[in-house]
Amino acid sequence: VHYSKAGQSQKQIAKGQTETFTDKGSEVGTTRYVHRALMTGLTPGEDYEYYVSDRTYLGVSDTYKFTAVRRDVAYPHKFAVYGDFGLFNGVSLPLLKKMEQENAFDTVLHNGDFAYDLHTADGSRGDAWFESMQPITSKRPYMVSPGNHEYYGNWTFYEHLFSMPNREETKNLYWSMDIGLTDRKSVV
Repeated sequence: VHYSKAGQSQKQIAKGQTETFTDKGSEVGTTRYVHRALMTGLTPGEDYEYYVSDRTYLGVSDTYKFTAVRRDVAYPHKFAVYGDFGLFNGVSLPLLKKMEQENAFDTVLHNGDFAYDLHTADGSRGDAWFESMQPITSKRPYMVSPGNHEYYGNWTFYEHLFSMPNREETKNLYWSMDIGLTDRKSVV
């Protein structure tokens, strides 16, 4: 990931890790690749630009912008909170995109049941859902907790496709984070 404060040309680089997993219930045994990188040294409240590339620079994403999360208690942090958000019944998506463009929220808290379901059609429904959510997830922190639909395969897709605090220790099944005056917790 190449990133910098908005408008600056010199980019920092966050080298990523690639993780693979195979859905044990898959009829064709598709192996999925998940790439993660951690951007460090961000200044809360500052705007940043970033893009993702592979080692050859042949595969380069669009450039995205986000504002680093403010955690100070004086800032009136705004959350969008919802759950049960499918791909084919995602009737709230146009409103959420509009609200994101209007800066109506800083962070999303999605309380379970993604795509109906992430694993359906050998994971292609989950892929399509993530693509539909990219206008939001590329710009805002997207914090998740699992719902009953994520239990498939002992949480396999949920565990591998999201990155919550202390992911390595908790497999995303529980986490806690202080943002402003709120202490956000997720517990299965």
